[in-house]
This record gives sequence, structure tokens and C-alpha cells, in this order.
Amino acid sequence: MSAFKSDFLNVLSSRGFIHQVSEPEALDALARSSPITAYIGFDCTAPSLHVGSLLPIMMLYWLQQTGHRPLPLMGGGTTRVGDPSGKDESRRLLTNDDINANLKSIREIFARFLRFGDGQETADKTGAVMANNADWLNGLNYIDFLRDIGRHFSINRMLTFDSVKLRLERQQELSFLEFNYMILQAYDFVELYRRYGAVWLNANQVSPYEYWQYWRNTEDADVGRFLKLFTVLPLNEIERLATLKGAEINEAKIKLATEATAMVHGREAAEHAAQTARTTFAMGGMGEGLPTIQVTIGSGILNISTQLGFTSSNAQARQFVKDGAVYVGEKRITEPSYKLQPDDFDQDGRAPFRAGQKNRAILTLKSE
Repeated sequence: MSAFKSDFLNVLSSRGFIHQVSEPEALDALARSSPITAYIGFDCTAPSLHVGSLLPIMMLYWLQQTGHRPLPLMGGGTTRVGDPSGKDESRRLLTNDDINANLKSIREIFARFLRFGDGQETADKTGAVMANNADWLNGLNYIDFLRDIGRHFSINRMLTFDSVKLRLERQQELSFLEFNYMILQAYDFVELYRRYGAVWLNANQVSPYEYWQYWRNTEDADVGRFLKLFTVLPLNEIERLATLKGAEINEAKIKLATEATAMVHGREAAEHAAQTARTTFAMGGMGEGLPTIQVTIGSGILNISTQLGFTSSNAQARQFVKDGAVYVGEKRITEPSYKLQPDDFDQDGRAPFRAGQKNRAILTLKSE
């Protein structure tokens, strides 16, 4: 049972968000006494955030739900520099137009989770505010910045950070621009990749169905924890789902996938994704919403798997075939040299394709 008295920390603790917290008693007392404002920073390096950003977004959601003000801070200024963390070379510098377009697109994601206010402190104490650090970084006087801010940073300490140290040890260029990022930075942008890249939150980069499948394939041991972190289901319902074992745990995974997808893409898209999965795999149909690829008769099965991103190379695709994990329709592919044949397709020129347990697509014949 949580020892916190404030609704905010009590919810975070009971749902498994808290690993460490500084001055918990003081924060707990503050959260009980009056609305507080908390921010998390996000750079505008792409038109969408990805699933690695979902955890802090959910924390902002619960912050607002318990009577406080969330402030998603957009790095319109820091994006002009680029975070060097974990990079072997400098990031591509974005134009102001690129950054502004990305910021506008990302705001649409936050609007699905947060209720934005009018920005007036006295009028709405819990309405979310989206700030942009370009508002105060772009107009900085460099000399004043060095004198007032730079003097608080130790070069000796900065050189020990991995983002700097590794680049120097490898004798790879680290620009002075990037070196200044840690002084400007509002947050560390952490990229989360699965088999083929980030799980983006924008539908035009990862479809609702693909997003649904990502959560559907959660490891058994993580289902209960993820239900707490990434859905708003009541805890008693989560406790029931977390007790399911064996084949029954699929019920919990489907619930996780549907609820998490509804948070990002809406209830209709989530239910459609779930129905697509049922139609395509449980009922043997040709579900809509799956990724598709145009192919021709004679296309090699290994190339198809790699082009779809289901395998990172033809060598990996070959291993999938040897493991008996590649199907065209109901036909298991047993030869790595297999090429598509006319009878693989239905009368509309379509065929289900599967590589491994998680990866499914629709093959469509390219018109001659």
C-alpha cells in the first residue's frame, strides 16, 4: 500500500511509475496543499513522438487527472542544436520550418491525452500549457548567457558524460554546438527501437493496427505492469487481468493492446484494429489495416520479408524459413528459394503473409 497522502503520488505509486523520488515528503505535502505545475521536455526532431515517450506522457496525464497542471515543454530551441547523446556523428540540422511543422504535429498527440487551458494562471489552474523553449533560447545574448549560465557548468564534469566521452575516445568529431547542448537541454531524448525502428505515435508513421500489435505482443511478465502504466483501467480490473495464466493471458494482452491504442488513436481505431486481428488470424480472413506491399509473380520470399522490415536481412529471413515461421496464406514456406506463384493469391490478387509470430502483412499483385 502506498504511503503517500496526495492523490498524485498515490496514483503514480500504485500504478508502478515511481522508482526513485527526491524529497518525497516535501513533494507529497506540496501536491496536497495546492495545484502544482510539472514539465517534461520533448525535442522536435520528427513529426511524431514514439512509444518511448509514452511513459512521461502518461505521468502528465495523471498529473492533470489529480488536479495539477501539466506543461509539455517543446524543444523548439534545443532542436536547433541537436542532442549528441548516443550518437557517433552530428545530427542533421533542421530548418526553422521543419521544427515548427514537427512541433505542430506533436501538439496533436498531446491533445489526445491532456486538456489544454487558455494559458491564464488565474482562469484555469489545471489546464495544460504547451511551452516552447525557443521563446527564451532563440533570443539569448551569447556573452550574457556565458556569464550568467555557463559559469555554473564544470568542463571537467561535462567531459565525463558518455555523450561527450565516447565521441572523444573514438576520435569522432564533436562540434562546439553539440557540446553546448547539455547546458541548453530540457531533457534527454531516448530512442526506443524494436525489430524495425521506433514505435511512433502518429498514425501516418505507425498505423493503429501496427501499434495495437506492438502491445498485443507484450511479454507475459509485463502485462500487469503495462496495464497500470499505459492504460486508465481501474486497478481492480487490472488485478483481475494480471492473474490470468496460460492461454487466458491473451485476454489481458488484447485488453492492453486495445486500451493503449484507444488512448493514442481513439476508441474506434482501437476496436477496428482488434477486429482486424480477429478476422485475419483467429478467423482466417483478410483483415483490413495490415501493412501491405506490392509484389509480382516470381518475387523471392526472403526479399519480401526484408523489404517489409520483418527481418533485418535475407540471412535472418532464411533462418525464419528454416524455423518454419514463414507463411503465404495457409502455406508454410519450407524452401528459402521459394518464389511467389499465381495460386498463392485470391481472385483479387491478395495474399496474407506472415514471418515469425508477430509480423503479418498483405501481399498485393502489382498490375502489369
